[in-house]
Amino acid sequence: MRYCLGIGACGLLLALAAFAAEPAPPKKTGAVAAPKSPGAQAIATASPQARGVNVGPNIPSGGNAAPVAKLTDDSLAELLGKLGYETKVATYENNGVERKYFTVACKNYWVGVMLDNGDDDVLLFATLAAVPEPENVPTQRWLELLRAGDNFFGHFVYVPPTDNSGGRIKAIKGFANVNVDLAFFKQKIDNFDFYIVNNKDAWNEDNFR
Repeated sequence: MRYCLGIGACGLLLALAAFAAEPAPPKKTGAVAAPKSPGAQAIATASPQARGVNVGPNIPSGGNAAPVAKLTDDSLAELLGKLGYETKVATYENNGVERKYFTVACKNYWVGVMLDNGDDDVLLFATLAAVPEPENVPTQRWLELLRAGDNFFGHFVYVPPTDNSGGRIKAIKGFANVNVDLAFFKQKIDNFDFYIVNNKDAWNEDNFR
């Protein structure tokens, strides 16, 4: 299963947290600014059918599977710390409950990490190109973005303007929050970062001006 989201005329849009994504610095140099708050609702969830997530090797199988372990905000922060990523943390309010989300400095980009869908999923996301006038973007550009988004390692979505930011292209990747260990988590984050770089021709900001 996977997140299945349409772009533009396809009509199925995912409202993602609006945080300031930027190329990750090659070295850790002093303090970094805190990411912007995603607001009261970090993500407007789509239907269960549209929110399918990849099932990886961390999912136990068999009739007598051992009890599964799920990450919490605190254990997610601990896991990121063990992986050695430079990490920023911010809070947002979801249904009256204060929650955390994180941005981590990968090799190429800042990648957002948060728990989603009632904490059943781990969501990776990155804010990419600004789209000031989506109605004027050639259809071919949207089609190229769709094709690049049909990928096991991630997907691209267009997020319409909000009160806090204009329309943006964002990358997302979800996977099940079940028995996530260090090696599996690092592989997911590094693959996602590579996916963004490898498809830059499809989401390049020049294509959407």
